[in-house]
Amino acid sequence: MTHTQEALTWRNAFGVATPAPDTAGFQLGLIDEEFTEFLEANAETDEAHTLKELADVVFTAYQFAAAKGWNLDLALTRVFESNMSKLDIDGQPIKDASGKIRKGPGYFEPQLTDLIP
Repeated sequence: MTHTQEALTWRNAFGVATPAPDTAGFQLGLIDEEFTEFLEANAETDEAHTLKELADVVFTAYQFAAAKGWNLDLALTRVFESNMSKLDIDGQPIKDASGKIRKGPGYFEPQLTDLIP
């Protein structure tokens, strides 16, 4: 099961409408709440707790996407492919003086507009 399917399964099990684009503000509040909990956990030494909170951030991001009717799995795949296109022609990263990854000659922007209903 993909994470998008998991989000839809959760929404169905808990009776949450999908899509529900009018709930974007509510969903953003949940993401903000989970992100705050992640930051608090990260300040502690319990890495398992930090990982759990990070997973909650990602799960609420999937809930936001599901509410909007977006396929976040496919969007992430396209963003990954775009990020990989930053490599140079020899498959090596191009970095500036500060170590930031730069765009290679084959770089392309991810195409996501067809994923918006």
